[in-house]
Amino acid sequence: MENNNQIRFIDFEGKIKSEDYFTLQLKLFNFIGCDLIKKKSSTQKYKIFSILKTIQFLACATNVILFMITLFTRTIMDIQNIAIIVKVLPNAINIPYNFFSKYVLINIRRQKVLKLFKNLKQFFPTTKFDQKKYKIETQINQFIKALYYYSICYFLLVSSTTVYSAYLLFFHKIRKPLIEIWFPFDDLENNLIFIITSLWIALSGGICCLVLIACDWTIFAFVNILAIAFDMFGEELKFAINQEDEKSVRNLIKKHKKLIAIFDEISEIFSLTFLCSFFVGAASVSVSGFQLATSNDLGEITYSIPYTLGSLSQIFLYCYFGQRIIDSTYGVSKNINESNWILLKNFKLKKMISMISQRSQKLNSLIAYGFVVLNLETFSMIMSSAFSYFTLLKNLYFKN
Repeated sequence: MENNNQIRFIDFEGKIKSEDYFTLQLKLFNFIGCDLIKKKSSTQKYKIFSILKTIQFLACATNVILFMITLFTRTIMDIQNIAIIVKVLPNAINIPYNFFSKYVLINIRRQKVLKLFKNLKQFFPTTKFDQKKYKIETQINQFIKALYYYSICYFLLVSSTTVYSAYLLFFHKIRKPLIEIWFPFDDLENNLIFIITSLWIALSGGICCLVLIACDWTIFAFVNILAIAFDMFGEELKFAINQEDEKSVRNLIKKHKKLIAIFDEISEIFSLTFLCSFFVGAASVSVSGFQLATSNDLGEITYSIPYTLGSLSQIFLYCYFGQRIIDSTYGVSKNINESNWILLKNFKLKKMISMISQRSQKLNSLIAYGFVVLNLETFSMIMSSAFSYFTLLKNLYFKN
């Protein structure tokens, strides 16, 4: 019996649509000036709206690029200072990674992303019976709930920089930006300039966090819907085998080939993003963890906690959804083994089922550009590597 006291972020009336998985992501994309799904319209009002959206997107992109320049300049200016490098490095590597390997990539491959969505849509359970059987409402609420908590880490990250800077200014008369950054002027003693600078840092950080959340959860939604499709396929195949329905098995073989093709599309489109997530995530966790362990400054500690949690969450969720797709594809083979296929007298039917079983036993793993498999075992390996980097940084810091 389902627990009625569980948190529900969306109360659905009637059937759930696959679009419900993407509602929040599309709103975030629109907020930062990117219409992922463009409407076809020739009205004057829509043309003006499209121009304004383009200007908004270019403004966000220009702002992020300027932010990157100030971070890299600050890194180069103090390349010998390990303490400064450790403070600047997480932002210096995270911002170009999130902007270029995610946001720009999704925009460049917009048509492929939309095609992927349309292909997945046809496999989403549409009847109330199927949606209840596969607990779709529970799944989507858990999905949105996880998005909510994941987003909180980055909201705290951005707000901590602004709040702590304001606290130092108004209560201690100290003008100190929480993020180490280079400015083309030194007049931060002026209150107005300092406030404008702090707000600009918060705005830039906020844009980067929105990009990260929107892109990551678009990818996670694709993987989760595909995993649901494989779960349904396994149950349908088991039923068709037990009914000795050769026609249904033939149709399901075609369906299996389409699901494998969609899996290959996801791997091809987002492979570079997967790779960057692991290398950047491991570096960010180790560096922000180092800051947390060695700093006595309340502001840096306040900043490092959500940064570390956000980076950990990002790596874990990529690995979790990678494991989810492995389990769902392996579940097809498991459903075949639980059916009566060995007892079937129809040799042709048995041969077709054997082909599907063999293909399903070759686990479909999301691979980061041919280097790293996304699963929970990889997550533990990344944590081990991050701890090694952390130890190295700590030793270098205390030697200096």
